[in-house]
Amino acid sequence: MTQTPKLAMIEAADAVETFTHRSFGEGPDWKTPPHTYAALGPMVRLARNLVQAVDQVTFPVDRTQAEGRVALDDDSGPVGRIARMKQAQRQAAAAANALVQALAEMHAATSAMGYDTLGLPEDDEEDTA
Repeated sequence: MTQTPKLAMIEAADAVETFTHRSFGEGPDWKTPPHTYAALGPMVRLARNLVQAVDQVTFPVDRTQAEGRVALDDDSGPVGRIARMKQAQRQAAAAANALVQALAEMHAATSAMGYDTLGLPEDDEEDTA
């Protein structure tokens, strides 16, 4: 793997931002319940990976602290800052887990949804799946 963790997170953030821009309106691939269902599957996967990413994002700090090498700009000791970071990490992990559960529920709820084509011209049916 040649990509750094930082660049991977930048690309992930860019991909989510692209989704928000492309999903704002309506288009042939974004107008019916199956489109929502299809987007939710990868969104659940993203959230599940976010749980692990939240856990792993502090590894460099943990390693540096274990070596006794964490330095701060204000010459205060790192113990309080690390405790604050770890508390926020626990909160982020809980929020990420809640996000996974909520998105999985959304995905399950939309799984049986479709698009009622009754009464529509047959040409329109091709663009609804």
